[in-house]
Amino acid sequence: MGMWQRLYMLVQRENQAGSKRGEMMIRELINQIIEKYYRDEEDYYSSFRYNEENHSVEMEDEIKETLTKKGATFQIEYEDGFDSAGYSNAFLAIAYIETDGSLGLKTALLETM
Repeated sequence: MGMWQRLYMLVQRENQAGSKRGEMMIRELINQIIEKYYRDEEDYYSSFRYNEENHSVEMEDEIKETLTKKGATFQIEYEDGFDSAGYSNAFLAIAYIETDGSLGLKTALLETM
C-alpha cells in the first residue's frame, strides 16, 4: 500500500470518528459561511461582507480560516469570470474531505453590480 493510500485511509478513519461524535459536516459549515455573503437587496452573493465591527471580511479568507481551525483537508480556488462596466462575477470553488471521508465540492458564483 502506497503512502497516499495510507494517508487517505487515516483521514477517512479520523473523519468517520469525528462524524460519530456529532460534529457538524464540512458542507454545512461552508454553506453557513456563504449565506452570510448574500445580498438580499440585489439578490446575489458577494465576495465580501462587513462584520459587527464594520470591517470588511472576504468569503475566501473566512472559509480558509474556519476549515483550517476545524482541521479539514481542503483546497480553495478563486477565479475571475466576466467583467464589464456595470457588472462582474467570479467563482469560488472549494474541494474538501467531508467528515465521513467522502469528497465534497462547493462552487459559489460571486457577483458585483
